[in-house]
Amino acid sequence: MRGVFGKGKPAWPKFDVTTSQRADGDVVVTVTQSSAAPALHGCVVEVEVESSTGAKTLARVNFGLHPSSASASTVISLGGGTVQGSTVDPNHLLIDDKGATCHHGARDILIF
Repeated sequence: MRGVFGKGKPAWPKFDVTTSQRADGDVVVTVTQSSAAPALHGCVVEVEVESSTGAKTLARVNFGLHPSSASASTVISLGGGTVQGSTVDPNHLLIDDKGATCHHGARDILIF
């Protein structure tokens, strides 16, 4: 039998993003996950980073299947300009504390 078992409201993770632009123009994108539960969630978090030129670059921050840290980072190139903002999970691929809704897009949603 497959399914989700348990009682009460699930403790969905929350994903916070910070960005830091390096001298070479590349951007370090760091995602930190937190939840009421002590467990860390293995996942890849997509972050859309917008530059001052209006261009948007998608960063994929990979926590792996068995994360040992609540934070993970990746480096992206904006191709010019400075960071103006970021959007966590722009394609709605994760279930998180923003309402815990599933939005089905072109890709499967994976929960570990």
